[in-house]
Amino acid sequence: MFGVTWDDPRMTTVPADPALPAAALPVAGTARRGRPPAGLIAVGVVIAAVVVYALWAGVEALGQRPLVGTVTTYRVTSDTRVDYSFVVTGEPNSTVQCAILARARDFVVVGQDERKLQIGANGEARDTGTVTTLRRATNAEAGECDPL
Repeated sequence: MFGVTWDDPRMTTVPADPALPAAALPVAGTARRGRPPAGLIAVGVVIAAVVVYALWAGVEALGQRPLVGTVTTYRVTSDTRVDYSFVVTGEPNSTVQCAILARARDFVVVGQDERKLQIGANGEARDTGTVTTLRRATNAEAGECDPL
């Protein structure tokens, strides 16, 4: 098939040494004894550290309320103005700064309003305002909110 036949002199095998005991030959599937390699231990330690960190970060995140801003209503009142109502939910009794964006039909931001708000004991703050725009906007949306 590959240019080699069964009676080819290149296909020879060395006979087993009868003086060598059979127990000295390795047997497939037998367990190794001794310590695992140092590299395997290091990989195990790193994996354990990553798992512990992920669990810690998850528990820490569950203890905090996410900071979320939402435009509840908006109205385009002219080619250069959008009125809006806004609500922020987050950590009670904290101060945040949020951006309200006005976008045009082509999704370009044509105006932005920054608001500093005090979140109440109920975890919520409401506000109304106006975004002055460079050209006609089609909507208003919540931008990024950052704790102060």
